[in-house]
Amino acid sequence: MKSYKIRFFIISIFIPLSFIAEAGTDSNGDGLLDKFINSIPENWSGIREGNRFILERTGKILIVYENKINAPNRSDMENTKSRTAIGKKSTMKIIFKIEKKWNDERLSEIKKENNNIREMTAGLEQKYKIGNLYNKQLSRKGRAYFTGTTTEEKYSIRQYESEKKHLDGMMRKIPDYNSEKFSIFIESWPACTDEYHTVYPESACREFSQIKNLMVNYFKGDHDGQ
Repeated sequence: MKSYKIRFFIISIFIPLSFIAEAGTDSNGDGLLDKFINSIPENWSGIREGNRFILERTGKILIVYENKINAPNRSDMENTKSRTAIGKKSTMKIIFKIEKKWNDERLSEIKKENNNIREMTAGLEQKYKIGNLYNKQLSRKGRAYFTGTTTEEKYSIRQYESEKKHLDGMMRKIPDYNSEKFSIFIESWPACTDEYHTVYPESACREFSQIKNLMVNYFKGDHDGQ
């Protein structure tokens, strides 16, 4: 049996109990968290740092930034040499923050606060009278852009952006998932293969997808209405 098997066994017993002790709940453990940890791929390990739980894949991955849509045809050997030359070595890890499980009352309260902030944010455009300054071309990048020509218009845009930034900072994150005893917040997902870059070995992204599916299967998600 490989050494990481032993490490997984220790983690599945110790980590949940240590969280429970810190949260002040009973000592029966968290069955869903135990099942999740025991089900992750064998070449992943877990470590706790304070109120954070980190899953990390054993070994390095290679991230190659390339435009796969317009990439030239190359042989497998040429591709391997190119990847090694231009790729960036990294590790694949997932970082979670874990808190004592939120009750329905707290969750409802935070959702209500967030909705109030959204309504205030939605009214900023009218408040600063910048609707006619909306830049459709720049806004294609994923956020609303406003451009002004006069000193007054530029000042209004700055006021809008300043207040919007303040309101955005007031938004409270709600748990991404809940186990039996804990609320789980995703702090960091690893990047995976898309049209602009590729992760090697390809099995790394398959393992990551497997872990995401395990979270959906074992934990209750509450993404709506954040």
